Amino acid sequence: LLEEDADKLTLTINPLEKSESNITTENQEVLIPVDVHIDGISLNNTTPIIIELGGFLPAYLNMGNYRLYHVENGEAIEMTLVNSDEALTAHNTYKYDSETGTVTLAMATFSEVVALLDTSNAWNGGVDTLWYKENPSADTFRIYRADELAGFAQIVGGMADGIERDDFSGKTVMLMADIDLNDAEATNDETKIFYPIGYYNNQGVIITDREKQETNISGVESTVYSFSGTFDGNGHTISNFYQNTWEMFGDYNDGYSGTPNYYKDAMGLFGYVVNGTIKNLTVDNFSSDGEYTPTGVIAAYAVNSTFENIAITNCNPRVYNTGNGGIVGIGGRENEATESLTLKNVTVDKTNKISALWGSWDVACGGLMGMYRGNADESG
Repeated sequence: LLEEDADKLTLTINPLEKSESNITTENQEVLIPVDVHIDGISLNNTTPIIIELGGFLPAYLNMGNYRLYHVENGEAIEMTLVNSDEALTAHNTYKYDSETGTVTLAMATFSEVVALLDTSNAWNGGVDTLWYKENPSADTFRIYRADELAGFAQIVGGMADGIERDDFSGKTVMLMADIDLNDAEATNDETKIFYPIGYYNNQGVIITDREKQETNISGVESTVYSFSGTFDGNGHTISNFYQNTWEMFGDYNDGYSGTPNYYKDAMGLFGYVVNGTIKNLTVDNFSSDGEYTPTGVIAAYAVNSTFENIAITNCNPRVYNTGNGGIVGIGGRENEATESLTLKNVTVDKTNKISALWGSWDVACGGLMGMYRGNADESG
């Protein structure tokens, strides 16, 4: 039904910096607003018009975490998601093509359309790598949820099913929302242990108390799987995660002929950062318990890397017999005099407690870095 003097329809789609609707959001929600308008349509029209919005949303999203709204006469009305094999016939319905990200709308009247991403749900231990599978060769990736961050860790660690390991060299991963990793220590739930992003990987096997009884790993050589790209926290916070040497990597002296099977593994947000950059990020309420496992709130190990615009709050990494730092556990490599680390605008405030487990024997603790290895010059 057209307006009285209209002889054609004109579609305009304009991204909006801010929503002009009356939709209110919680702290953990992200709005993606766009103005979808058709000139010439009557306000009394009841026949849905089908509109495809290519590029409105990224591909391979978990749509269970999204809601779409159509603002009609000043009221935000939630739209109904229709299965991909069903026809769009009713007003205020939509489809989502996971392979392309295209959103197809059925609307009879037109104004603002808003996608609302809910990031408030704490991590349930799941892993999502679909955001990467869309285009592994892309220069920039965006992470919105905890399960996507866990998938990121698996991709760097070479453990993601059907995905070749990627150190993200020359690539940027951007954090698009605050992430709550659901504190495994407080919940006493081993399924919610967040494994570091990059670490020594024993033939792709994470050794847990359950697996070590079934898997003979004696004599297996470990391989360093490091992150070498740019991780941009985009001003967001990653909070509430706990790591434990024995839950993650097994018991002392298991399978390595006298050497702890977790020796030279890692605890922290990142396990190994080599030629990488971590920036614009806050980490809140990280804690750990471990032995022989270098620990850093941001990175357990770091070589030739930059840490910039980072804040650490309410963290309590605890470890024994190795390096433990507010930013980096162990920096540098032995016999490498030309390597360095750069830290800019880094804050580790008095809410943190970086401590030795079982006393101070043989533990190097530091507000910024536990220890730095390299090659002394002739002067010593």
